[in-house]
Amino acid sequence: MRKFAKLPRFSFLGWAKALSKQRFQAPTMHLLRAGSVLLLAALLSSCATDPKVLASPQVLLQSLRITSDSKQQTHGDARILLHNFSNIPMTFIAMRGEFRLAGQFAAPITLDFSLEIPAESPENVAAQLALSPAALVFLSASQPIPYTLEGTITTIKPGRTFKFYYEGQLNPTPGIVGAWR
Repeated sequence: MRKFAKLPRFSFLGWAKALSKQRFQAPTMHLLRAGSVLLLAALLSSCATDPKVLASPQVLLQSLRITSDSKQQTHGDARILLHNFSNIPMTFIAMRGEFRLAGQFAAPITLDFSLEIPAESPENVAAQLALSPAALVFLSASQPIPYTLEGTITTIKPGRTFKFYYEGQLNPTPGIVGAWR
């Protein structure tokens, strides 16, 4: 049976000392110091926490459907997308503002709710909008219509009121009369 020679064991310090005795002593030690600084920076950054970023939420109209109630009043059943861009969860409680179609007042937005939205996440909010006669004329045309949403949204966690403004375009939903997206 063949025997193998034992290889000498090197520790990190022994390896560093051996390198320092070589002809390229200064560059080698510089690399070792730079490597230890990088290792220390990596360890410190892994322990750090992200700072809390409180960003304004975005509000947009995801869909709108024209419906009539038992009193023959026409209104719009809307799905409003509320996007929390902060890196902390937020609890939204109220939204006030107005909905405009082609620059003309279409409906007030008055919503009271309690909705916790996780960090950097969107959520749908159902809303019933009392559409103005001018809005009904625009919506009866079945063609793309520019719209704006503008107002404020209030949170209790954290306790703040944010302004929002969004410009978009409503397009008729293919095959569904009185529906927009």
